Amino acid sequence: MEEERRQILRMIEEGKISAEEGVRLLEALSADKSGSSRSGRKNGSTRSSQRSSGGFGADPFNIFRDAAGRAFQRRDRQPPFDKEKKMFQEWSDQASSFVDTAVKKVKEMDLDFNFGPYTEVSHTFELQHLSDKNIEFALENGSFEWKTWDMPGIKIDCRVKVYREESEDQASSRFLNDAEFGSEEGRLLFRTKSKAMKVEAVVYVPSKRYESIKWHTFNGHLKGESIDTDRFSAKASNGSLFFRDVQASRMFAETGNGPITLQGGSADLATLKTWNGSVMCRAEVKDLEVEVFNGSVTGILSYKEDAKAVIQAKTGNIDLELEPSARTDGHLETMTGTYHNDLAEVEILEEQKEFVQKSVRFMSRPTASPTLRLEALTKTGSITVKPKI
Repeated sequence: MEEERRQILRMIEEGKISAEEGVRLLEALSADKSGSSRSGRKNGSTRSSQRSSGGFGADPFNIFRDAAGRAFQRRDRQPPFDKEKKMFQEWSDQASSFVDTAVKKVKEMDLDFNFGPYTEVSHTFELQHLSDKNIEFALENGSFEWKTWDMPGIKIDCRVKVYREESEDQASSRFLNDAEFGSEEGRLLFRTKSKAMKVEAVVYVPSKRYESIKWHTFNGHLKGESIDTDRFSAKASNGSLFFRDVQASRMFAETGNGPITLQGGSADLATLKTWNGSVMCRAEVKDLEVEVFNGSVTGILSYKEDAKAVIQAKTGNIDLELEPSARTDGHLETMTGTYHNDLAEVEILEEQKEFVQKSVRFMSRPTASPTLRLEALTKTGSITVKPKI
């Protein structure tokens, strides 16, 4: 088995297979070592069934999510290593091709929704006084930017490309019929329902604390600054997420294709997920979870009391800067990459340096306070942990 592992790594170095394919082959080797042949046949049958039923249907993002989900769960569902190398290589090629093709479809997909000629119109929605504590914005096709001001009301400036309309009057009428804006039972809602119009909106809201803020777009970017709320949720299927100075008890940000940036602010609980893109987090978070399928993670973390951070990356690197005077109880793990720990007063509790599995459990500054509990895991990337300057 050791020789087979070396051969797989040589194939990665020579470029004969991708890093992702190499990971799957190596994990299958591990599964064969621990699993019985009976359970292996069952898992192999399940995986084969999934490949035959999977197709590229109407919504490529669902295909991508399914493929990525299988990749994250494969640890418990890998087929065993078949000593007949030809059969195993065929399975590996098909499984790798399925995920790689799904990722490629998302990367290359034209999401400008080119429906032909369009007419551009502008419109402003306004309320003179905003008393609602809950805000919800949802766009099928478009981006919006959140800004705060000292006025008591809300204003939404919209620039809209309306496809298949020749006159401004027709385009404006169609947009107003499609858009929904209003207040009901303590919630302010702004929503568009058609992909055949692209909305670029700038939102001005009173600078105050809200109970909940919820954003969603299928195709577009979400950007906001000075966000002050108990619960904050931002989701995009295709687009970047950028937030500056977020003050939230709970925060959830997810995109299917695009980077996520959290610059400044604080949160009790923050979850950041992207399938294809990088994550940059520079904030004070008590409980942080980051999950990236295809991309890197950069974190500059602040914490004045005990905190927790779980960082997972499939193929990218993880680079973290931590409080230099705090204690860190950490676990770093990578399969084919390396790890570097530059924290002070490090005590190694447990370390594993196998050929295709590297991990370390450590404690830094054991008498210091507060304490960060850190989990940093990647498959093919490297991990760097160092003190903030």
